[in-house]
Amino acid sequence: MKKVLIGAVMLIAVASLLGCSSNNSAPTPTATPLLKVVSWNWYVDADGYTVSEGEVQNISGSPLYNIAAVVIYKTADDQLMTYAYAPIDYNPLIAGQTSPFKVVDTTKNPLRAKEVLGFKYITNGTVSAESPAIPTTK
Repeated sequence: MKKVLIGAVMLIAVASLLGCSSNNSAPTPTATPLLKVVSWNWYVDADGYTVSEGEVQNISGSPLYNIAAVVIYKTADDQLMTYAYAPIDYNPLIAGQTSPFKVVDTTKNPLRAKEVLGFKYITNGTVSAESPAIPTTK
């Protein structure tokens, strides 16, 4: 019984360190924004793929490593469809530096109507960004 209790306590501690909770919700973003979205837009290219691109700036004061842009795709009535992510162009992203990013989704779903932009560490955990700009469409 003692081993089971110790194992459960260790599992809860590891889950909290990874930003997880017992209800399987997404990791909590960092409290202070580390990134600022300078600009972003999305469009459907000639092949029917949805392309999201823009620039993000490191406002943390420290280098950030292994950052990826994440785009969540939704229907017009806010139903989650899918998501895609890709590393930003610069790694590391040093303090004050601005990096381009580009995320391409190849699902070609005609019901896609909205996109939500976020950022994450490629290895684990979300990265808080200052008020992501409203995207423009081409």
